[in-house]
Amino acid sequence: IGVFSIINEECRYPKGNDQSLYNKLLNHLSKSSRFEANKHQVVKHLFNIRHFAGLVQYNVVGFHRKNKNELREEAVNFVRSSGLSLIRILLPEDAASSPDSVVEFASYFSNVCDSLDGVP
Repeated sequence: IGVFSIINEECRYPKGNDQSLYNKLLNHLSKSSRFEANKHQVVKHLFNIRHFAGLVQYNVVGFHRKNKNELREEAVNFVRSSGLSLIRILLPEDAASSPDSVVEFASYFSNVCDSLDGVP
């Protein structure tokens, strides 16, 4: 399992957060020769990846938020204000929104697809 797989998995998990992402990175990658996080870095939620060009340090704070599959409020409002009813039903007013007015696109459409399963 690699860094991208872990990030992708954690960002799809509705209750995922930076701390749980960091814990998974440490648990799954600590034995990899390309991943490292010393005691000082762990306290600050930092880790290093050894790339072909050298060692690069990353901070996990904000990773989860930046990598979620979300739509900005402007995009949601644009779709909802369409003159075409077929487009408007993609994001109805009751679609789940996060506190900062962002619709979790992947989760919402996954639920829509599940609800349509078996419809003739």
